[in-house]
Amino acid sequence: MNISKSLKNLFRLLILTAAVTILALPRAHAILNISKYDGLADLEADFDREVEELQVILESQPNGNLEHIGLSHLRNIVSARHLDFFFFQIYGRPFSRKKVQFYRQVDQIVTKHDDRLIQLLRDNYDRFEHRDQGNADSMLTAMTAEYGGILERVPEPDPEAVDDDTYQEQRAEYFWFQVEEALYSRDYAAARDLLEREEAEELVEDPAGRFLTLGAIYFHDQDYQLAARYLEEAVPHVCAESCGMFSRRQHDVAAALVYIYEDQLNDPDKTAKYYELQYKGRPDNPHLLNCYAYFLLEKKDDPVKARPLAEEALEKEPENPHILDTYGYLLYKEGKMEEAAGYFRRALEKDGLSPNAVEVIEGHLRETGR
Repeated sequence: MNISKSLKNLFRLLILTAAVTILALPRAHAILNISKYDGLADLEADFDREVEELQVILESQPNGNLEHIGLSHLRNIVSARHLDFFFFQIYGRPFSRKKVQFYRQVDQIVTKHDDRLIQLLRDNYDRFEHRDQGNADSMLTAMTAEYGGILERVPEPDPEAVDDDTYQEQRAEYFWFQVEEALYSRDYAAARDLLEREEAEELVEDPAGRFLTLGAIYFHDQDYQLAARYLEEAVPHVCAESCGMFSRRQHDVAAALVYIYEDQLNDPDKTAKYYELQYKGRPDNPHLLNCYAYFLLEKKDDPVKARPLAEEALEKEPENPHILDTYGYLLYKEGKMEEAAGYFRRALEKDGLSPNAVEVIEGHLRETGR
């Protein structure tokens, strides 16, 4: 079974995104712990309560101490504000559609409090002790690019003030500042227009980054044709920069193209091409082996090519129900119905299967007639 198609736990996906993002940030912010909430309604209610309590305390305590008004949790709230920006700048790649949809919902809940929190902190800034003003500064920096923290403003270059070489360097720096500012402000159309300008090719030193960011923007907008086009344009640049080694960037762009061509554009030939690119770089990954084998069985009807992949995946994780299902499906394709049914039954005995996964495996079992 291709587990990318089974029901995912969206909270766990966001936590993973957040954890990796924090490792890449230039400054350390606390991160929102989504796992404590049962759903988006609970998350929103908690945010509403925290902001209300902040306002009450600020109004009731003329010398309110930030350490006594849930500073840590409020930092979690405002940190989540930036995940959408880092989605493009740190990763430069799309995720699964379910993850993006959930990501947007959380971002909308968090963002609605931005203006209110900023105004509360600015209105009460002079009432904080010096130490607490520093805490307020860090929170305002985390919430506002213009406050001078996340984006350092770059002035528009003046060709009359510097020599030609310096002017060209300043043009490139200002261009990327405009792109980052647009992404931070969620003005993805403006970022896209900048990156698609004719001059962008001249100003961009990292063509792979340009194409990956354009691919991510179009993926975010669910224009999968253009997302695929730009991600494919990134592939030769990403491969060239890795000096013969299989890089994380290669894996990410190949995985994104697999998702687009398999689940959105239904192009088995292109899907196979990018599964193969992933496989060449990560031949020992049991999840990839399993997904690639299942794709070959389901979409290409090629049990001969799928067999060594499914066998190796099973050897590495013999109790994984998704891999047991894939191996059973291989046996089914080879006409070995009794053996296939045995693997399907073993898969169904395992814990942790989603309702969707159970439905798929039970369907496979029925097809064997056993």
